Amino acid sequence: MSKSKRSLKRKLLLMSMSFVMLLGPSFTVIGPPPSVHAEEASLRSSIPAEPIKKLTIGKARYAPGETAKFTLSFNETKGFSGKLILEFYLVNKLVGTVSRKITVLQGTSSDLTVSWQPPKTDFRGYIVKAYMEGRPGDFKTAAVDVSSEWTHFPRYGYTSDFPSETAKESEEKIKQLSQEYYLNGYQFYDWMWRHDVSVYSQTDADGKPLKDANGNFISAPYDGNTSYSDLLGRHLYPIAVKQQVEAAQKYGSAAMAYQMNYAARENYEDFGVKREWGLYNKNAIFPSPDPLKYQNGFFFDWVPSALYLQDPGNPEWQSYITKQFNRSVNGFGFDGIHLDQWGAADNDYLYDYEGNERYFSRSYDELINAVKDSLTENNDSKNDVTFNMVGGNGGYSEVPDPVRRRTSITASYGPTRTITATSRRLSRIRGLLMAAKRWSSQAT
Repeated sequence: MSKSKRSLKRKLLLMSMSFVMLLGPSFTVIGPPPSVHAEEASLRSSIPAEPIKKLTIGKARYAPGETAKFTLSFNETKGFSGKLILEFYLVNKLVGTVSRKITVLQGTSSDLTVSWQPPKTDFRGYIVKAYMEGRPGDFKTAAVDVSSEWTHFPRYGYTSDFPSETAKESEEKIKQLSQEYYLNGYQFYDWMWRHDVSVYSQTDADGKPLKDANGNFISAPYDGNTSYSDLLGRHLYPIAVKQQVEAAQKYGSAAMAYQMNYAARENYEDFGVKREWGLYNKNAIFPSPDPLKYQNGFFFDWVPSALYLQDPGNPEWQSYITKQFNRSVNGFGFDGIHLDQWGAADNDYLYDYEGNERYFSRSYDELINAVKDSLTENNDSKNDVTFNMVGGNGGYSEVPDPVRRRTSITASYGPTRTITATSRRLSRIRGLLMAAKRWSSQAT
């Protein structure tokens, strides 16, 4: 190598060493000083593993403009102090932060309530992430639903036990479902006194209903000791129904009164239902078929009760039953009516009292709209209607546009995509729910 080339190489090497020396100190200055690293390490070491044990939302749904509240429970196996941070995200965009310096004492209850004011935009869902400063990877999450209507993002559950219980006991079980499972709607399943007269009413010594001067049934007074037997002989306590309705609404959920859309109990004529409204089997003898022999329905071996099918398209039945549905809303504070039907057999025809063939499922839309209109006239703030399409059967096609229900529910696990697409195409429904029952042995 020539002398000039060796000289040039030495100069380049010295320039490179100088650059590294200058560059190295610049990164050290930009980064945190050693004291900051030590402080963060000390902070992390004082905080136990899983410092936040639980993050619970206050309500299943908040109205726009309402303050959201959260309860945090902490690991109390050791005492620690630090900064609690809650971050709020819309999808992956940070839209809010709340922080608070806290001290957790060992072995003591340390639940903490934190508030956040969400944006007022309607129909928005947010993710909440809570962690301790210095431990961002050890976090808990929750969700916030900000919606003026529960039917926009329906998370529909049900309650079916109405025993003798205190208001606190009623509230606690509904509170848990609303907060931990985010249920914002409840079907109150088989809560009623009778299927044709839902609200517990006064009767005479023979079991016949008493009426006021206007010919209306008289609601029976009730307290914590009042109970009645339902269709299958269960003892139900109306005060528990009322308490659970109030609890659901307290925690941001709607309370929907289950009703069979076309059923009347035994001795229905004593309660004003007419045999002329009924649907009769194909072996019925006309004219004037005997309801006890030929009316279609459900009958039980272990209880002296029965359900008799009524024609949902009969205007007199519609007028009668919608009046009873309104009593349910007025008496218990329900937010609307959950209509049920029996399933695949609904696709066939039966006979009306005059012997005419009745494909009665084709009249579901008439009854649904009659219920919606009646509820709206009664109280337009409590007029939600849901309809249970049992079995994913062809009856879907018999609920055409326009039907004024909020949402439909199906219990089919079959071709759900086809059911969904067909329902949306044929009817302007607000939402379609697919029912999922975890334990088949407990299915109701």
